Amino acid sequence: MLTKTDPLQSLQKDMRILLQHLQNHKSSRRFAEANRDTILESINDGVLVLDDQDNIRYTNRKLGEILAIDTLRWQDAHISQFYNFLLDQSTGQDLHRLQTVYYSVLGKQNLVADACELTWPRPKTRYLEVYTGPIRHDQRMYLGRVWKFEDISHQKELEQMKVELVSLASHQLRTPLTAIRGYLKMIEGGDYGELPAKLEQPLSVLMHSTEKMRDLINDLLDVSRLDSGTVEVKLQQVDLVEV
Repeated sequence: MLTKTDPLQSLQKDMRILLQHLQNHKSSRRFAEANRDTILESINDGVLVLDDQDNIRYTNRKLGEILAIDTLRWQDAHISQFYNFLLDQSTGQDLHRLQTVYYSVLGKQNLVADACELTWPRPKTRYLEVYTGPIRHDQRMYLGRVWKFEDISHQKELEQMKVELVSLASHQLRTPLTAIRGYLKMIEGGDYGELPAKLEQPLSVLMHSTEKMRDLINDLLDVSRLDSGTVEVKLQQVDLVEV
């Protein structure tokens, strides 16, 4: 689970001010609603705002674009209905992440924020980072909650390109390095004649350098596997006394 909260702070503050204004200054309601719409539509992420009863009060156009939904359909719906809709579109780890975040904040007004990543299948596969945080007045009175859906597909594509580049470069380096080590071992073993004494030290340095290079390449490949989620975990018993 993620703990990233900074992207929510400004939005939470804006929504708190507007909800307070709508509750306390009914004569200025039209002005406050206009400000609300301006703020929501200027945000380049999908936004969903709940009242203190967890009913959906406001959404923006970007939310409809990202999730490919008609946001008017969800006006005044309870967050549990929207959550079930998200569940229907989620599978595997996404399902678990979403459940963890939802139940960690459901009915709890004291949590600051929570977040998770989702793979959204419609209209095309998108990668989303979902943030949620409470909206409060003076850190005491609970006014509602904001949910923010950020499309991170481009960042994911860049990360995948980085993983593929590291993996390709590592494999391309491993082949010539293996050949170099092979020839050095043959020279060291006398396959090309007796090695002059003055070359023994330089050869030892070369062998040591190729070993360090091999270890570096293996480390890069391990990082690539970790980033891509393909690392293999081998479980074995360990004597804790020896450790």
